[in-house]
Amino acid sequence: MPRILGLIVLIGLGYLAYTHYGYRYYLSQVKSNADEQMVIGPRDASITIVAYLDYNAPSSKRIYTTLINLLTTDRDIKMVIRPVESENKISQLTTRLALAAKRQDKFMVVNNFFLTSQYEIDNKYIQGVMRTMGLKYDRLKTVMDSDAVTDEAVSYVREAKLLGIQSLPYFYIEHVKMPGARIYTQSELREVIERLRTRRL
Repeated sequence: MPRILGLIVLIGLGYLAYTHYGYRYYLSQVKSNADEQMVIGPRDASITIVAYLDYNAPSSKRIYTTLINLLTTDRDIKMVIRPVESENKISQLTTRLALAAKRQDKFMVVNNFFLTSQYEIDNKYIQGVMRTMGLKYDRLKTVMDSDAVTDEAVSYVREAKLLGIQSLPYFYIEHVKMPGARIYTQSELREVIERLRTRRL
């Protein structure tokens, strides 16, 4: 019995350690291994935002606009995009199309379209837009069904789960957790960033 209790305590302590510190190491790996196509802003910026977004969620579009505005006013910030699909079919379609477009060096073009479009996104609408971008939809469809794209899409879902993210959007400013369900003002975000720069967080 004492051994079982000891094991439970160790597991509990391990979980608490990860909750408070382990995820920071995991995030550092995400930042250092980020695909260049999925990064916005100067590569040598001192502050990194990692944003987990669902292309089919209005709240993800809203927070994306907020973060882009922040990057526009502060050239010492970069953002790593992590597209995470939900069980929604349009979410899965758009996520995998963006990852397929990455194979044609067009990830950010497609990413920006999905996160800034004011129209309801459906299959027919997507086909038309892909053509205007110079992307062949049939070819993209073939690539998006490939093992490589499937594995990448699944890896971002798994990554979000490992970080304990339960709902999207969600983003980190360095190691600071920023649940995306709420609406942030630019001044709130700048306050977090300035505190990070002065090492008060």
